[in-house]
Amino acid sequence: MKHKKLLIIFVLIIAIVLAYLLITGYTKINKYKLNVDNDYSNLVTVIEEKEVIVNKIIDELKVIDKNNTYIKELKKDISNLGESYKVENKTKYNKELDNKINNLEKEIKDNDTIKNLIKDYKKKNTKLDKKIINYNNSVTKYNNYISKFPNNIISFIFRFKKESTYN
Repeated sequence: MKHKKLLIIFVLIIAIVLAYLLITGYTKINKYKLNVDNDYSNLVTVIEEKEVIVNKIIDELKVIDKNNTYIKELKKDISNLGESYKVENKTKYNKELDNKINNLEKEIKDNDTIKNLIKDYKKKNTKLDKKIINYNNSVTKYNNYISKFPNNIISFIFRFKKESTYN
């Protein structure tokens, strides 16, 4: 009878320790995942701010560009910009848009509004680069954490998946 009580106590202690490890592991994984989600949200916010600036540039160009050459190209690129961050070739579209803005900057000589908008756009690019670095760091920490034992078991149980970084 005494051995039975000791066995029950031992099993209860093991169960409590396992439950504690499971709860704390889940909590920490979830914390890393929330950091990834938060950094992604911050990144998307900057992308949307870039879209707003490009739309303002397009509106200003409508006034001065009678042939609509830049307007058509920029509209196409701005529509690709939002989607580009959800697909593999996200960097390609962003670079194409940056090139168009740089070319526009060279051609615009006397429009201070567009020049100021281009400056704002370039500031957003710098901010976006920082947000991408933050996001990639968060993703790396998260992916490394869920890959280690015993976190890999917990992440499997609760279906935490590895995240992709931005190139």
